[in-house]
Amino acid sequence: MSSLGNNILLPEISTSTTNFIGSSHVYGSEKTLTPETYDSYTTGGDLFVTAEPASTPSNPTLIIAVGATPKILGEVTISGGGRTNSPNNAQFRAHHSHYYFHCYHEGDSDGHSFRNLEQDYSTSNGGGVNTFSHQTFHAGNTVPSGRRQYYYHFKFDFTGWQGHLLHLRFNIIKGANYTWLGYWE
Repeated sequence: MSSLGNNILLPEISTSTTNFIGSSHVYGSEKTLTPETYDSYTTGGDLFVTAEPASTPSNPTLIIAVGATPKILGEVTISGGGRTNSPNNAQFRAHHSHYYFHCYHEGDSDGHSFRNLEQDYSTSNGGGVNTFSHQTFHAGNTVPSGRRQYYYHFKFDFTGWQGHLLHLRFNIIKGANYTWLGYWE
């Protein structure tokens, strides 16, 4: 924190423009995501991400993993739209949705966590988020392939979204200081 006279504390700000999740980012070669802004006092921040699935499959799944043992809350907006030639010429898609999230995760197995992910709204034209869910895995869980123990996982399943860019904005009220990873499944 820096100060601005009269003991007013200002948040530390960092910037990054490298939050691109390409089709080569899969489990094992995840993209580490860095918030564009970060307040070291509240641990809040803004994370902007661009993601582009491969031109196949037509129903990709995007995973954002946060950990370990995160205590986070905030909201995420997902938007995308444009033209692609996959699976055939001149495919137009548009999508916009908004979610609220909260996760308190300790990692043990005795009342270890609370999590909530709720959709506020969604609108699509020709493709978009089909289903959304979230997962955590504590010490007593068997961790499925493609997941990390002690991490919180956002899971967004898309329909008809091959080859289209997506733009995600995480408004993180608490928890930007954790490791954020993105990959396609």
